[in-house]
Amino acid sequence: AAVLALVLPWVKKVAKARLGRAAWLRLRLRAAGARCALLGRAPSLVLERVRVPSAVMPEASADEEGLVECNVHIHDGEIAAVLYRDSDESVARVECDGAVCVPCFRDSHTHLIKTEIVPRIRNATASISGALACELQDLQRWTLEDVSRRADFALRCAYHHGSSAVRTHLDGCASENEELRAVVYEAFDALRDKYAALGLVVQGVANLYLPQYLDEPFASEHVERALRHENVVLGAYCGNVTPQEP
Repeated sequence: AAVLALVLPWVKKVAKARLGRAAWLRLRLRAAGARCALLGRAPSLVLERVRVPSAVMPEASADEEGLVECNVHIHDGEIAAVLYRDSDESVARVECDGAVCVPCFRDSHTHLIKTEIVPRIRNATASISGALACELQDLQRWTLEDVSRRADFALRCAYHHGSSAVRTHLDGCASENEELRAVVYEAFDALRDKYAALGLVVQGVANLYLPQYLDEPFASEHVERALRHENVVLGAYCGNVTPQEP
């Protein structure tokens, strides 16, 4: 035990230097989570010496970046307390060395159905009309495998970088092409369920051009299709809302 006490700090120092600060912290957090999992309980630990926005702790002195160093207590997988200093040794403590701790991101406006198509069709004008033209040209490639692969990559990136919720337009869900509509909803349903298991909420928006809601038969079919899928809400877009010359 005495030898281990002498060697362990050196091993940690070498590992941190070899892995880098961020990778070393991720490893320690995963180890703490694995330890809790082996014990059959949700994570309970202290994130020691993290930095949070001063709005969380307005009574404390912030650094030049507007951040306050503190300890974040997690109990049963949820934040239980944010303390300036403490010495609670009853739970595992992970030294975070000034890492920034912020709430998970929520990506409220995305287009997962048509994401990642730039490598195969570029918008030469960098305009909205150019983007729509690219989409129309690319539709023929939108198979279930293609849409699922591209959207899954985007969601993996969002999850990796700390997003807890993603809302996406379901481009193509109001198309006259029945096969395309089916592809969009099937891909969305599968990805919604896959990432729900990881704690990432995926919500779809079934958009319709606003005047088309006045076409009752068409709008009713659109609404009924959307209602058959969990986590799908209705939306509308208005086209050009810039005042026009008479």
